[in-house]
Amino acid sequence: MEILPSTTKPLRVVPRDRIKPGYLLAAAVLVLLTMLVQHRAWHDIFSIAIDDQDSSHILLVPFLAAWLVFLRRLRWRECRLTGRWLGPVILLLGDATSNFGVDHGMAVFWHFGSLLMAFGAVIAVLGVDIVRKFFPAFLMLLFLVPVPATVRQAITVPLEHFSALLSQQVLEIIGVSVSRAGSVLIVNGVKVEIAEACDGMRMAIALMVLVATFAFSTPMNRWARAVFLIFSPVVALLCNIIRLVPTVWVFGRYPHATAEAFHNIAGWLMLPVAFLLFWAVLRLLRWASVPVAPFGLAYQ
Repeated sequence: MEILPSTTKPLRVVPRDRIKPGYLLAAAVLVLLTMLVQHRAWHDIFSIAIDDQDSSHILLVPFLAAWLVFLRRLRWRECRLTGRWLGPVILLLGDATSNFGVDHGMAVFWHFGSLLMAFGAVIAVLGVDIVRKFFPAFLMLLFLVPVPATVRQAITVPLEHFSALLSQQVLEIIGVSVSRAGSVLIVNGVKVEIAEACDGMRMAIALMVLVATFAFSTPMNRWARAVFLIFSPVVALLCNIIRLVPTVWVFGRYPHATAEAFHNIAGWLMLPVAFLLFWAVLRLLRWASVPVAPFGLAYQ
């Protein structure tokens, strides 16, 4: 007697605590309510992003976070409605943090508290498992908080001097006559302030956002992701030097308006350059048989 193979597919057990579409809608509504309550903070965040070029990366963060969620969309099936009690706790903590920032005139706490309230709203409806499954997207959203001026100055001042020193050496190597006084480079008798040309702060933060997106969008081991993230400031400095050398030369030979336009265009061009640089490094590691990628894909 011939035994025919069974064509019946095994039944898939669907857990009762699985996230359903209705929960997603409820979470979106609750997040919008928290943003409405903290509308002044959110208005201030996006006003800074529009008015301050050093914070313009904020406008890209929501889209990059959505991209990271899309790559991991299959994980929705594994998310469980557990730990929802942490949501109200985080929401109240965010409200307290926001009020602390308002009372003490510390905008970073005001902004971060408003973001924390949105996180609490999501966890209150969808559970804490959603953070573990989509951690890169939540990590990306932290870049919505504008960097405080004190932190920016602490990074910018030494970066100006170091960038000026390296740029002077590169310009002299390629045959451009240049002198330096502190963070000021002099080309053809024209003084170019590094702070005016490109201090690297805008480049550093934007590249950190880009590196985080690249690292969490590519199949990669945890140690490899950590290395990419740790060395992102070094790559930012390198890209800043690549942009600074021709920018200083343009400032020394062309009108200020032309040089400023060149500076802005070169800044945006450095983002794809950095992306290609990281991609080349990753390909080189794979060619050298360095185990940088796990067996599964990053978005599965």
